[in-house]
Amino acid sequence: MTHDSARRPVRRPTRCSVRSGGSPFDNDASDEDLGPEHWFWDERVSGGIFVEHGVHFFDAADALVGSIPQSVQGMLGHRPGSDLVDLAVATTRYPDGAVATFAHGFSHAHRCERQLLRIDFGTAEARVAGWIPVHATVDLWTDDAGAALVETLPARAGELLAVDGHRLADRAAVEVAVRRHAGPAHARDRGHERWLPHHCRITVDLGGEAAKPYVYAESVRAAMHDLVRCVRTGHRPAAGVTEGATAVTVAAAARRAAREEHTVHLGRLPELTASPTTVHPS
Repeated sequence: MTHDSARRPVRRPTRCSVRSGGSPFDNDASDEDLGPEHWFWDERVSGGIFVEHGVHFFDAADALVGSIPQSVQGMLGHRPGSDLVDLAVATTRYPDGAVATFAHGFSHAHRCERQLLRIDFGTAEARVAGWIPVHATVDLWTDDAGAALVETLPARAGELLAVDGHRLADRAAVEVAVRRHAGPAHARDRGHERWLPHHCRITVDLGGEAAKPYVYAESVRAAMHDLVRCVRTGHRPAAGVTEGATAVTVAAAARRAAREEHTVHLGRLPELTASPTTVHPS
């Protein structure tokens, strides 16, 4: 597991429960350095795309939703004229009805790589771009109180993006645009009455593309900070053994679902919200 991915500031504002929507992960990855004999393509060695690569995204979805999935479906795509699998797609379903979809395609040039996380909150949508994300947007409709809250966010950028051990760059910022009375106030979704007259757009920027090496280095620093804290206190890390084992279990289930062409029900997995395990360092 990539322990540092849990310590990336741009994901922090989106870490709340996805109660009624979905969270699609699209990963158009490069195969430019992956020749046909590369170990990545050998499932006996790599575990396949779901296990070698998808675990990071299954773990991220669990953190965003705040629970672990009950079932998973999978589908694989083969390169034309070959048995080589270069596309893996999965869907996970959570106890509260949330659904996450994952698409990983290793068929692009380096310069054509794209990664996008889109989170549907119903009245709001968040988009986080990049494997090392430095930019995110939240587009939402809200009421008077919500619009007033959004207007306070730029002044709270340091608080909103704070991750222990991660030193934000000076250019990191939260910007907002609020259009009051941008549409009819009354709305309705999933059988509920809504009051949504105002449109807001929130932009999180850690310094643009040039900031990626710095953001990555600081994320690794924050991960190490978390691990050292756990050694000293005996508490569990933000992304620990339980989260890693759960993500691998889901990945293996997605691979099985794809091979056997049916839904795999996961049964009981370790709860992510379990009380911290105390470890006594020697």
